[in-house]
Amino acid sequence: MKQTLLADFCTVTEQGHHIYQHYMNHGKVFLDAKRLFENNIKKKHILTKLETLGDADINAACHSLVEHISAWQSQWKALESSLNPLDSDEFVFISQVPYPKHSETFLYDLSGG
Repeated sequence: MKQTLLADFCTVTEQGHHIYQHYMNHGKVFLDAKRLFENNIKKKHILTKLETLGDADINAACHSLVEHISAWQSQWKALESSLNPLDSDEFVFISQVPYPKHSETFLYDLSGG
């Protein structure tokens, strides 16, 4: 189960990186931001399952990633609510919780990827 979840984490994370690159290179539009939001829902779900495995190091990595995603989603929803953007509108904010790349790398390395 652990290896399957780690593989799923890597797949969803890589998809997220591709979506983010598209977002950055194509006007930072709301349509791509929505795709990122959906990707982060999937990622958070996998991380929550990984946390149930009881490994302290995995839990710490998952916790820092979930904390970032939760803060990012909260900011995202607030901005969406205030702007009510069209799919083609620019949608940009700076996350209040920096992305914990070290946690991503740790989980990716555990997967054998």
